Amino acid sequence: HCLWIVGNAHTLHKSGTEWTDLVADAERRKCIFSATNDATICKLVLQLKQELDELEDLLSADSAVFSNTRWKVILSDEFRKSFTKLKSPQLRKEVLQKLIKLGDGWRTTVKNLDMPGVSHLVKVYKVWDLYLVWSTDIEKTERTYSQIIRIWDLLSQQNVARTVQRLENLFSMYTDDYLDHCRRVQAQGY
Repeated sequence: HCLWIVGNAHTLHKSGTEWTDLVADAERRKCIFSATNDATICKLVLQLKQELDELEDLLSADSAVFSNTRWKVILSDEFRKSFTKLKSPQLRKEVLQKLIKLGDGWRTTVKNLDMPGVSHLVKVYKVWDLYLVWSTDIEKTERTYSQIIRIWDLLSQQNVARTVQRLENLFSMYTDDYLDHCRRVQAQGY
């Protein structure tokens, strides 16, 4: 016999109800599993969210979908707004799959949009008839640097150049040392 309870163990434990004892017992028996630490469960969550047309729920920092990626994926508010406007569930799924692949380290060798003067920190990948604008960045913790994938926006082709130029202006404020470190981290694959 088996019983699976799906929920937030921390919230249930702190509820002060019968759930407190149930969660404590499950923790003692090592019967609590985190969906964010299991790639199979993450794929299932993605599939279920697509079927329920709730993919925008996955666009949070603590989303199970991004918890197992190699690099941290940070989504801008502009990207979130663009994503929620997408009508096609299939396009939404494909965009999310592209984000997961980016977080896992996948990079295309094909240029999707030829734009002169673009630093190699800004990337533009085509997804259907839209363009995903993203960049690499670094995040410094106490002792280490971690590569971050920043997703800036999902745009039609006519709006890409303006966004890329805005990002180039932003990156021009970075020091050469910082930019070199971003490039080095990216090359090393951390």
